[in-house]
Amino acid sequence: MILTDYRRTYPPFQSGQRHSRDCVRGGPSGARQAFTKTRSLPLVTVDAEIALRRRRFGELADSDGAVIGVSPAALNEKLDGLRVFYGGRGVWYNAARTKTLAEPGVTVGLLHTGRHYPDDLLGDGVIYHYPVTATPGKDAAEVEATKNAGRLGVPVFVVVQRGQLRDVHLGLIEDFDDADQSFLVGFTSADDAAALKTPQGWGSVSEEPFVAFDKKPRKRIELLTRERDPRFAFKVKKRSGSACAVCKLRVRGLIDAAHVIPVKDRGSNHPANGLPLCPTHHRAFDSGLFWIDPDSFEVEPSAGETAESLRITVRDIAWLPAHPDQEAIRWHSENVGGG
Repeated sequence: MILTDYRRTYPPFQSGQRHSRDCVRGGPSGARQAFTKTRSLPLVTVDAEIALRRRRFGELADSDGAVIGVSPAALNEKLDGLRVFYGGRGVWYNAARTKTLAEPGVTVGLLHTGRHYPDDLLGDGVIYHYPVTATPGKDAAEVEATKNAGRLGVPVFVVVQRGQLRDVHLGLIEDFDDADQSFLVGFTSADDAAALKTPQGWGSVSEEPFVAFDKKPRKRIELLTRERDPRFAFKVKKRSGSACAVCKLRVRGLIDAAHVIPVKDRGSNHPANGLPLCPTHHRAFDSGLFWIDPDSFEVEPSAGETAESLRITVRDIAWLPAHPDQEAIRWHSENVGGG
């Protein structure tokens, strides 16, 4: 049902819903004084929004299901009014269209420029960092709108800036980490209906049973890719925190996810095989300059080193929200450290 006067069309009032400045106040007569004619704003449903975004992406994509090298003007024109980015904002949500689904709205597009976090673009997704600008209220609204997309299972358009042109992916907000201020966004296709659902336990810390080793041998290029896998880093920091486990450094963008059992030894990408470390302590850990006791979780410098010389400021890693699996810690202590 749509309520209309001669100047503007409005979504019907829902019991208990607070009207925004775009809604009717005082009935049609008040609306005539405040508004001029615009296009209709029908009441949107989650299923209709999902279907619309899938359909528009399918119309935009080539025969391989990809959108590569499109100009910004052509992109918004081809999407026929479903704007996916606006101005210089990295996050765009159309409040007028989507706030009936959830307050303050549901994100439509994410712009990835690569200027601040160039390594966070994955082959099958992106780690998207929360906006931090001079308008924190707007930043918070954009973060909430993006979480709404994840909660509702509504896909977003991930726009990757490449010079003057843009590549576009259809993405799902798989998870978020408030401590690290980042989203995990997985790419999907327009016709992958099974993927376009809210994952069970979305937003919570959960994991599969621990697997220490990959069974399948990897080529060198695959090993290098997995060592720097941002998806693994996201899950490790979501599970164990975004501060260095042995010096407590907490600087956005300066915390690595170290594999406890190294990738070269077929260590898995399970988050319980990971440890958040600053770059210096990551190298020291990989080199065996210190190790973790698998029973007490105490940090043990190797022979010839001390906690002071290695700038280690904690006695153990028990302070972490979650520590690596004991099987992984034991393997590292016996094969890399001095345990």
